[in-house]
Amino acid sequence: MKETTCAKVMHIILLVMFTGLFVVGIAVTGVNLSIYDEHVTLTYNNPLFIVLFLCGGCFLFALLSMLYDRFLKNVKPIVFAIAASVILYAIAVFWIVSAKALPQSDAEILLGYAKEIHLKEIGPGAMGPDDYLIYFPYQYGFVTFLRVMMTLFGTKNVTAMMCVTALSLPVIALSGAGIITEIASEDRKGISVFFLSVMLVLFLPLYFYSSFIYGDLPFTAFSLACIFFALKMFGKPSVVLGVFFVLSCFLNYLFKSNALIIFLALIIYFAVKVFDKEKRKIALMLAVLTVVSAVGVNLLNKAMYDRLNPNGYDAIPMSASIAMGLNDDNGHAGWCNFYHQITFVENDFDAKRTSEVSWGKVRYELANYAKHPAKGIDFFYRKINYQWNTPMFQALAMINSHDTENCNGFARLIYENEKVQKGINSYLKAYQIFVYFIMTAVLWITIKKKAGLRAYLPGIAVFGSFLFSIIWEAKTRYIFPAFVMIIVCAAIAIPPVLSFIREKITVLTDKSAKRNRSVER
Repeated sequence: MKETTCAKVMHIILLVMFTGLFVVGIAVTGVNLSIYDEHVTLTYNNPLFIVLFLCGGCFLFALLSMLYDRFLKNVKPIVFAIAASVILYAIAVFWIVSAKALPQSDAEILLGYAKEIHLKEIGPGAMGPDDYLIYFPYQYGFVTFLRVMMTLFGTKNVTAMMCVTALSLPVIALSGAGIITEIASEDRKGISVFFLSVMLVLFLPLYFYSSFIYGDLPFTAFSLACIFFALKMFGKPSVVLGVFFVLSCFLNYLFKSNALIIFLALIIYFAVKVFDKEKRKIALMLAVLTVVSAVGVNLLNKAMYDRLNPNGYDAIPMSASIAMGLNDDNGHAGWCNFYHQITFVENDFDAKRTSEVSWGKVRYELANYAKHPAKGIDFFYRKINYQWNTPMFQALAMINSHDTENCNGFARLIYENEKVQKGINSYLKAYQIFVYFIMTAVLWITIKKKAGLRAYLPGIAVFGSFLFSIIWEAKTRYIFPAFVMIIVCAAIAIPPVLSFIREKITVLTDKSAKRNRSVER
């Protein structure tokens, strides 16, 4: 199996995916029904505004390119990444202090469990089959993280825990920059890291999610770290890099079981590298280390938390979440309507029976969509757009403060002023459609060029997230980590796209000048 062949296949897959997202994104945008509601509705865009967004984005990065060539060309890429890290963290802390947000949703539940376990208020067998942690044992890893935070800061210092969660932002900036230095051509590494630094600073959901004590930001950060250390190991392997790779994989899976998507992307990459005689040993070693990391987390969770479930109560099977992802409850395609929990309770907390019922539901819905293709197309059209063309990613809906009276004026303006919220939505739409345009453009521009599979490793993870989003329950924030990976790829793609645009403008200008000279003669 040739690596270039696999790369070409991945190129075509991503080209189709991004072209579809960009073309549809021109027409529609998903927005939250309100700042206090995570549900999404699709609105139609004014094409003229989209054209202005795209022109504005290209103009901005053309100016930044000139700025880089004039003043920043000799600055090392790591300096841009460090500067971005400092700015990102400073703004995140400012937002945390400004919003004074209190934990809600799953984060609030997990904090409650972590506190009770930390204070030894939950003993062996204390939890029943209907406890959240029994339902979802994959959350044990994040509970472990919260318990460490409580050891350091106490059980009530939520602000300190938010500030620790916000440390994910420097990891995102540094890991993203590292990926670029491994993937981008030598002459474009510096400017691509510079562009990434700017793009991360301008991406508002990073700050909004900093006060959401959950796995979203850490998962995003360590996903990028896994990819960076994997790429680095193939360039110049060392024991230190290997340790960091294992650590990043371990932490990634500890924070989110969705890390299996990243691990699968890595395993696919390693499997292809096995056919490279020079890299075979490294590929096999990294594949083993990836699996060991996941097993390590499972063993840790088992050792620490099996005592809480001595009766061996079942967890909700994945099939129930897949069945829920095919519901069209009140027009919210695939959105969480607690089908998984309701079905589990109705079947007396029996995973096997719940799975049988859920797979029956899956077969019924798929047969129904196959029987009525128009209905099926409409369903998946809405479901994909609810997640992939909704640039707010539920960021404000998930962390709105429970105590707006204590917010400062800046945060209250965002929470309460509809015009400001509309402005944020419009800005993020401009941001997202520009990123999709850049990715679509670069994939079409380079369609005839050969590249190694390493350039597509983040893309494999993104496509895996896309497939996951189609079958799983729908939540906009599930796409957030994948979009940050896309931002890293877009930072690499902007220079060749700008060069292509300049070349076309130059050609058109020359043709116009020749035509004018011919007329004058």
